[in-house]
Amino acid sequence: MDLDVTVVGTVNADHSLTVTALPSPGETVLAVASHRGVGGKSANQAVSAALLGAGTSLFAVVGDDAEGSALVGQVAARGVDTAGVVRAAGRRSGSAVVTVDTSGENCIVVWPGANALLESAMVPDSALGTGAIVVLSLESPVPVVEAVAERAAALGGRVLLNASPAAELPDGLWRATDVVVVNHAEATALTGVEHQEGWASLRAAFARRGVPSCIVTLGAGGAVVLEPRSITEIPAVRVDVVDTTGCGDAFMGAVAAGLARRSSLVDAARLGVVAGAWAARGAGAQASYASSEELDGWQGTTVGR
Repeated sequence: MDLDVTVVGTVNADHSLTVTALPSPGETVLAVASHRGVGGKSANQAVSAALLGAGTSLFAVVGDDAEGSALVGQVAARGVDTAGVVRAAGRRSGSAVVTVDTSGENCIVVWPGANALLESAMVPDSALGTGAIVVLSLESPVPVVEAVAERAAALGGRVLLNASPAAELPDGLWRATDVVVVNHAEATALTGVEHQEGWASLRAAFARRGVPSCIVTLGAGGAVVLEPRSITEIPAVRVDVVDTTGCGDAFMGAVAAGLARRSSLVDAARLGVVAGAWAARGAGAQASYASSEELDGWQGTTVGR
């Protein structure tokens, strides 16, 4: 029997602008296209997991504005249980401005809005206990993330922390985390371990903080899974990149979905690499995510290591 995925965190309205080149400080450029979509790391991760077949619930806060209604409706339409999304009276929903160049690179500015009102008490024990894959990120207030993680750990849930954007983390959050997912820059920021020091050194640094396993995403380089007794490199999938916005969230949701079907961490990360590559082929975040049927039939080209 599959496990449930519980995602706790953020929902945003994404306002995306496509430019020929990202602007330098003080520079004004004209966009060649504009797009509005649903975003927020947690909403993205929940949609990715649900599309890949996991029973997924989202706990978050949106405003009582029209934007909030639209955001929740679009996330629910992709198969996510949104009964745990709270509507905050008199508050505006969170938003993000995403600027993407023609090579797919992006820069993002996020305004939290109602997301800042998230509280641990909004998530019931039943969503965090044994049988739950609990997905968290640092787009939410760190004290709330710590409280949810500690409750989940005490209740028997498995905590996956996307430590992005990188921040100073309290000991309680480290100890409650079963798997931390970061890119290489975030891994260095969190541990002080530089790339040339090697994967074993990075694994040891996370272990000292109480985290037994780590996945490091490498973009076009694939990913590396660091477990207590193994280090596994997962090759990338070659694609023509349109937009990298939300690819990391597609990866995270796919890892959660893989673990929910009781795959090993390595196999879940392999699914994440494929899901992230698929997402890079389309514009926007959730709109570019694949269903399990689409991924099953996709003939991607694996890049050898």
